[in-house]
Amino acid sequence: MTADAANDVGGLVVEQLGVDVVSGGVAVRVVDDVSWVVRAGAAAAIVGESGAGKSLTARALVGLLPRAARAASGRVVVSGSDTDVDVLSLDEPGWRRVRGARIGLVMQEPRAAFDPLVRIDEQVGSALRAHRGATRAAARAAATRALLDVGLGARHATAWPHELSSGELQRAALAAALVADPDVLVADEPTSALDATVAAQILALLRRERARRGLALVLVTHDLSVAAAHCDEVHVMVAGRIVESGPVATVFGAPRHPFARALLGAAPARALPGTPLPTLPPATAPQAWPSGCRFRDRCPDVAAVCAEEPPWLTLGDRTRVRCARVGVDA
Repeated sequence: MTADAANDVGGLVVEQLGVDVVSGGVAVRVVDDVSWVVRAGAAAAIVGESGAGKSLTARALVGLLPRAARAASGRVVVSGSDTDVDVLSLDEPGWRRVRGARIGLVMQEPRAAFDPLVRIDEQVGSALRAHRGATRAAARAAATRALLDVGLGARHATAWPHELSSGELQRAALAAALVADPDVLVADEPTSALDATVAAQILALLRRERARRGLALVLVTHDLSVAAAHCDEVHVMVAGRIVESGPVATVFGAPRHPFARALLGAAPARALPGTPLPTLPPATAPQAWPSGCRFRDRCPDVAAVCAEEPPWLTLGDRTRVRCARVGVDA
């Protein structure tokens, strides 16, 4: 679905996103030709091995790329409560108007999201002062309500960040991301720093708030079981490219791309008792990614055609696979 077609349903449309990182004066394309649609009220997962470009993609969506990186191509269109906006076209003042108001972010490490010298309610309510013109008192009152919504109490509102546990801070970070009622929420590994019980609570909150608010949710995760349980669609990423996309049940039930099969095969949940887990060959650095299919130097199904740019194939159940070997007999 294109950005224009998404206008009627709201959500997030990513079209041919490319991100470059400059190293030694040379620009290296580390995220390439990434496209997807997340409709309002739906959740999409980005999964893949470390170094695949998942977090860089997430940061490009919210305009928070590292200094050496830049969004070099594509469109990222937020649609919903207000005029559609291609956020990649924004300058920094434009980003400040949109970030928090139209698109929110929950990061992996909650302590990095808070100023240690400012009380929690001041920080949670800051988006309302910046984007909605709220007074300080009104913003703090709304922040307290938002904190109550995510299971925190009035004592947490007036606390300093160091007085909260990691789980409590992640709840506060979620409240801060949602307090201005954005159309889109990007959650970059929001539970990886938490224990299993607290992680499950945060994921339940994300599911509840997505349904209640009609949010389009992008969830970056290394945990395939989280993607399976909490997302509608999944995008499998390797070497800066998405290579398989579709409904979670279809992609995880019968992956077609060789990397997707290898990734799922290495998941602990699929291990047989007494059987060692399969391992993926080590990933190469972006400067050494091969031409054509970027997985071909590690792929068990590699053939001469893989040196060419792989085509996108559309299969049943809205599944798309980027591989020249799908459907070809070995």
